[in-house]
Amino acid sequence: MPPVIRSALSPSLLAVALLAVSASGPVVAQAAPLPSMAELPAALAPGKQVLVARQLGLTSAEEADFWPVYDNYQTAVRELREKRMQLVAEIAAADAKRLDQIAQELVQIEIDEADLQKQVRSRLRNRVEAGKLVRYLLLEQMVSALERNAAY
Repeated sequence: MPPVIRSALSPSLLAVALLAVSASGPVVAQAAPLPSMAELPAALAPGKQVLVARQLGLTSAEEADFWPVYDNYQTAVRELREKRMQLVAEIAAADAKRLDQIAQELVQIEIDEADLQKQVRSRLRNRVEAGKLVRYLLLEQMVSALERNAAY
């Protein structure tokens, strides 16, 4: 397994996610199981929003709060991921000085992406059931790991 995916699926992250999902009660238990990293590309084929909707099983009230936050997050994170792809494409032709700059920028992208997830959690933590929010954040981390792996 590539190091990027391995780090994204660290045992501590998985333990916390599994604990939160199992503690969240029967609503999450009725949701479809999270796809494995190998199954994720096929699960994403109909569209990420479709996958998220199936995975979370939001109530009407939760949907009203969730989807605007989701849309804003997707716009912001798409910009970061596009920037990551541009930087990765530059690596082969970069000199040592530029490689150092690229490394700094890649680290900053990771920080910015984590900050965006914190904002999502903050905006939704009292509006969406905790287990559903954890599932969503875990799905985002899985998609991010998949995209990072494809970039490298």
